Amino acid sequence: MVKDRFGLILSGLAGLLILFMIVSIFYLYVAVGRTWNLVVDVFFSYRVVAALTVSITSSTIAGLLALGAVIPAAFVLTYRGFRGKSLIETLLIEFPQTFPPATIGLIYLLMLGPGSPVNLAFTYWAVIIAKFYVSTPFA
Repeated sequence: MVKDRFGLILSGLAGLLILFMIVSIFYLYVAVGRTWNLVVDVFFSYRVVAALTVSITSSTIAGLLALGAVIPAAFVLTYRGFRGKSLIETLLIEFPQTFPPATIGLIYLLMLGPGSPVNLAFTYWAVIIAKFYVSTPFA
C-alpha cells in the first residue's frame, strides 16, 4: 500500500516536470511568433547552438577535473586521520554547497576579473572554474 502511494507520488512529480517542460516549449512558441518554423529556427540559431556548446563542453571538462581532484581528496578524508580534518571536510564539501551559484560567480568575478593579476573574467576558463567549484562537493 505504501509502496503504491510512493510510486503514485513519484509519478505525479514526474508528470509535473513534464508539464513544466511542455509549457515552457509552448511559451517559446508564443513568444517567438506563433509558428513552429520560427521556434525551430531559434533552436538552431548560432547563438543557441553556441550557448549549448559552451555549456556542454565546459560542464564535461569541469566534471572530469572534479573527478580527478576529488578522488584523492576523498581517499585522504576517508582513510587518514589528522588534526583539522573536520574543518577541511567543511571547507571542501559543506561550505561550497551552501553558496548560491550567483554568489560564486560574483566571488570569482572579483577574484579573477578586471583589476586582478589574472584577468579571466568573461572567458571560457572562467566558466570552467566556476562550474568546477560548484560541482566538486557533489563529486
